[in-house]
Amino acid sequence: MRLSVKGLGLTLGILWAFIVLFICLMTKFGYYANVYNLLNEFYLGLITLTPVGMLISVVIGFVDAFIFGIILAWVYNRFVS
Repeated sequence: MRLSVKGLGLTLGILWAFIVLFICLMTKFGYYANVYNLLNEFYLGLITLTPVGMLISVVIGFVDAFIFGIILAWVYNRFVS
C-alpha cells in the first residue's frame, strides 16, 4: 500500500501548525513555558508571542511538517515498492 505524498504532507503540516498555535496560546496565558522554550530553540528563536509572531510561527510549523511528511511518504513508498 502506497502513501499519498501530498496527503501525508498536508496532514502533518496542518496538525503541527495547530500544535504550534496551541503551544503559543497556552504560553501566552502562562502554561507550557518549558515546551515553548524547547520549540523556540528548535526554530532558532523565530517563534514569538505577538499575534503576527504566532501567525509566522504557524506558517513555519506548517512548512516544516509538510516537508517532513513529503519526505517520509516518499521514503516509505520507495521501500514498499
